[in-house]
Amino acid sequence: MSLTDSYQLSRRDCDFLRVVASILVVVTHCVHIWVVDFYNLRVFWSLGFFATVVDQCVRFTVPTFFFLSGFGLASQALKQGLPRLSVYYRTRLPKILIPFLVWSAITSFRHIAYFKELPWRAAPETAIWHFLKFLFIYGFDYQYYFLIILFQFYLVFPFIYRWMRKGWVVGIVFMVQLVFMMPSDDLLGLIGWHLPSVGSSLLILYGFYFCIGIYAAWHPNFLAGLLRRLTRSQALIFWVGSLLLLIAEFYINIQRGKGLDNSDHFNRWAVILYCVASFVFFMKNKDWLSTHVHKNPHWRFLYTGMAPFTFFVYLVHTNVLRWVMALCGDVTVWDFISRIVLVVTGSYVLTWTIQWLLKNRPSFRYALGLPKEPLHLADLPGYSFLTHGRVPQKNRIGE
Repeated sequence: MSLTDSYQLSRRDCDFLRVVASILVVVTHCVHIWVVDFYNLRVFWSLGFFATVVDQCVRFTVPTFFFLSGFGLASQALKQGLPRLSVYYRTRLPKILIPFLVWSAITSFRHIAYFKELPWRAAPETAIWHFLKFLFIYGFDYQYYFLIILFQFYLVFPFIYRWMRKGWVVGIVFMVQLVFMMPSDDLLGLIGWHLPSVGSSLLILYGFYFCIGIYAAWHPNFLAGLLRRLTRSQALIFWVGSLLLLIAEFYINIQRGKGLDNSDHFNRWAVILYCVASFVFFMKNKDWLSTHVHKNPHWRFLYTGMAPFTFFVYLVHTNVLRWVMALCGDVTVWDFISRIVLVVTGSYVLTWTIQWLLKNRPSFRYALGLPKEPLHLADLPGYSFLTHGRVPQKNRIGE
């Protein structure tokens, strides 16, 4: 690997980031009940405080997905060219829209009472408006906002793709996003100005991550200068410092009476800083990962049995979490650990099972957000360990 390549994202790097981000998203949803406990009680050195630290540690996850989405779309466009608008929308949008609608239908039973209260006979237009607003703005389940934003990104990508080649354009997107993130409203409040409230499912709160991903595809070495000057120790200090700032800001916010959604969510300047620090730290250790993980056949399952399923795991894990919560009703340390293990493991096992059951139903897999390819035994975690590392040569991880 050349010095230039060491500062560029490879396919394995992107897959690794997806797997880590996918698992940590599940973890943060598992521990949220303890974060609420800390918000209410403010007890340090408690399980709630530890859960809050974990919750803040994973603030880079959703921005990472948006970054990788922009990077992936732009990388493909650079290699193959941007297709005609009609072709692009016909091939790209259904990959997000169809699973979103299918999973929304699956989880719609949770809102039957609300649907019944809508004035379908007296004011059908109003009922339809509220139904569509609930579906496409709020989402039928709390994690669907991610799909709603992703769909918006896919809509605008053909129009912004070439513009995001220019650093000053990305800078404008960055400044606009800062305006709508904390603590902008507090700062404007000092002079009597207040921003209109913006829903969490609007791309204006996440546009920078998507756009910087496009920029990174145009300029693969855009961080090379910074990475050359930084040592691994300095990158680690930068990451730890940004994390401590994130936790401190969270505590200051809740002490000042801010709601939990605003205090621990992604709409904060400190989150952007933490995302930058996390990405820099990852890139400084990329060579080590390439040698010890990417090319190691014992870790093959990360790229064949986990990375292709991160989208589906994101969609299904909340249902697994609710099943586990019904079994683990305590708030002890054991419940904390077992909930994480059961939900993460259960989400992937359920995913592999459905993929296997639908091995001859590609259209069903597509509708649910599963990969095109059927599942093979060698793709599952532990296979290379059971075979003592004797993975067929054609399946070994290459450069």
